[in-house]
Amino acid sequence: MEAKASYFRRPWLAHYPSGVPDTLAVPASAVCDLFEESARKYPQQVAVNFYGNRIRYAELQDQARRLATSLARPGVGKGDRVALYLLNTAQFVISYLAALRLGAIVNPVSPVYTSLEVRHQLADNGARTVICQDIFYDKWP
Repeated sequence: MEAKASYFRRPWLAHYPSGVPDTLAVPASAVCDLFEESARKYPQQVAVNFYGNRIRYAELQDQARRLATSLARPGVGKGDRVALYLLNTAQFVISYLAALRLGAIVNPVSPVYTSLEVRHQLADNGARTVICQDIFYDKWP
């Protein structure tokens, strides 16, 4: 019970720099809506910086919309599960935003899973669409 009591005392606040608020108003908006708003407000600002490869909000929005269109053609839509079998790259961000744009449920698959673990996760989550990094194709269940 001591751990719970300690948590509620919020000891980490003592380490916040002065001027940093201890609460945050979280908007009641969907992630894809927040992204679209940011892309509209800051189209030329860098949204993703991956090893020096900078993608601005306008570019990221365009790429996510294009992928969403490609996913919608075979019928991916609201409530469908899309597995992302990708490394932590810009492609993960693009794929994530594209799936959300369609109302799909995103299910990340760990790149360190064995093929047996991948098979189990896909069977368990019901994903009918998988976006897979080329280097993982050999591990495909």
